[in-house]
Amino acid sequence: MVGCSEVVGGVLVLWAESGLWIEGEEEWEWGEGVNWCARSLPDGPAGFASGCNQFRYRHQIPSPYSQRSTPEELETALETALEEGYRHIDTAYVYQNEDAIGRVLSRWLSAGKVTRDELFIVTKLPPVGNRPEGVSKYLGRSLKSLGLDYVDLYLVHVPYGFKEKDEELTPTAEDGSVLLDNDTDHAAIWKAMEEEVTKGRTKAIGLSNFNEKQIERVLKGAVLPPANLQVELHIYFQQRRLVEFCKKHDITVCAYSPLGSRGTAGLLSSKELPDLMDNPVVKEIAERLSRTPAQVLLRHTVQRGIAVIPKSTNKDRIRQNFKVLDFTLSDEDVSKLDALDQGPVGRIVDFSFFKGETAAAYLLNKERDKENSEVVWINNGKLTGLIVRY
Repeated sequence: MVGCSEVVGGVLVLWAESGLWIEGEEEWEWGEGVNWCARSLPDGPAGFASGCNQFRYRHQIPSPYSQRSTPEELETALETALEEGYRHIDTAYVYQNEDAIGRVLSRWLSAGKVTRDELFIVTKLPPVGNRPEGVSKYLGRSLKSLGLDYVDLYLVHVPYGFKEKDEELTPTAEDGSVLLDNDTDHAAIWKAMEEEVTKGRTKAIGLSNFNEKQIERVLKGAVLPPANLQVELHIYFQQRRLVEFCKKHDITVCAYSPLGSRGTAGLLSSKELPDLMDNPVVKEIAERLSRTPAQVLLRHTVQRGIAVIPKSTNKDRIRQNFKVLDFTLSDEDVSKLDALDQGPVGRIVDFSFFKGETAAAYLLNKERDKENSEVVWINNGKLTGLIVRY
């Protein structure tokens, strides 16, 4: 399905044009051995219908760690988005906004403005829940906050886990370091994720911020393979190897921070964040095509067949970011934008924003494949242990 979406106040919502786009054809499609289908509504935004097994993304949707909006701002933004026709909402337990989303959904559902099967709701398992017993616990909490019986997609938010300490989202020791759980077991967590599909509490399951080795670990014993991978991806960090890996395994990719995640400046205060929309190549193409720089950036990624999730609470920019389906970048322009890829050094969201001297980071050295590095635990610049074991 061709479409685009927007994070509004920390929430991803989807607009898709009427009709299905499934590998170049408009049609109903059923997966062999997989009970799902995707469909469009006759007189409105696209809707989804999925059975008890695994829903597969087959659409392009133009959703980072976004926690800046107040509940009131979020509710106002989501109300506006739903009025505009957005129907796909992406959130997470760690965003701490599921209650606000639930209030808006309750109003719309009870008023008959929208039906549940017209919505596509995504949330994520937090790091403190990254153990088999945590899956049911935290999905249950999310469902209660959202006021729903099921979500359409449940993602493992990150590949590493934290020890549980009271109700802290990021548990820390007395010295301020994060309490890492070194016993994180991807295979066991995935089995628990599959059980939630069987229970009907989620239609599909996927991953976020995982690399190839970590995905392979999940695939090795999976009955239901991941439906989607959500990762940072933009013109400076195009993730080409990872995207090809996902295509090989029929895993769709959703790009967060497609505009460079300038909104994370408060979290990543030690880093100088690039302004992708101020890049001369991007600006020249935008001016020549009478488009905004954001539209050019989004179109470049969408044209690769990747879902993109820009963040905005501005009504005009929300509307502008919809308009990436009515133009195409030329091969020459695509080549110019492709050439802006900086590889792993272009990464912006490196998880270095945890409290204390201890930080999560990606191990980048000449002996390791930089794009496929495991997340590791760094303490005062020294490697003290792997967050996720091989």
